[in-house]
Amino acid sequence: MEKKISPAKVVVLGEARVGKTSLTYRFSSGTFNEHQPSTVDATCIEKSINVNGNIVKLVIWDTAGQERYNALNQVYYRGAEGAVVVYDATDLDSFKKMNQWVTELKNYLPAEIPIMIAGNKSDLYNNIAIQQEEAKKYAKSQNSQFVATSAKTGTGVQELFTTLASRIIQNQLSGHSNVEVPNKIGGRGALKVDGLDPFNPNSNLKLEDKRRKSSGKEKKKCC
Repeated sequence: MEKKISPAKVVVLGEARVGKTSLTYRFSSGTFNEHQPSTVDATCIEKSINVNGNIVKLVIWDTAGQERYNALNQVYYRGAEGAVVVYDATDLDSFKKMNQWVTELKNYLPAEIPIMIAGNKSDLYNNIAIQQEEAKKYAKSQNSQFVATSAKTGTGVQELFTTLASRIIQNQLSGHSNVEVPNKIGGRGALKVDGLDPFNPNSNLKLEDKRRKSSGKEKKKCC
């Protein structure tokens, strides 16, 4: 009996302004916005992809890279069957900080979950700060795969998500993946962690802002 390929949750991580959202939109719609605004909390896009006759729907969570949202990211890891960690090929600091994202992913996800490393903005040849060989070496040390990408030109984007989808399909067919992803975004019934909902970024943002405001208030003195 042929095994059905289930929708797969994918998280896209990395520092702010490395091009996570632009990569996601380039893959899902083939478009690029030169003035793409920074993601607030997280957004979700669905895209089906055919890999050697197997069709899988990727439910892609594009997370915010700003520090204020870092506490929310671990909520979105749960149930992920794949991950893309993005750095800016012209920004050495974003490459160095990438290891923090990879380490955190491995703390929350099973070892067999595939992680892709994307060196974005590879079209800016004159400003490249990290050579591809160095990035490939790092990816290999993490049992991952590296792809040089450009959300602007589209270079490497299809390869990035096709490779990831292929590994996800292999895991599902071999029985190494047993996580479930709701078919509807914002579906109810998902367990919450510390009051946060892995499928409702808007409510999480409001909750976190409320907590920050509450913790920032000074207690009134009794006299």
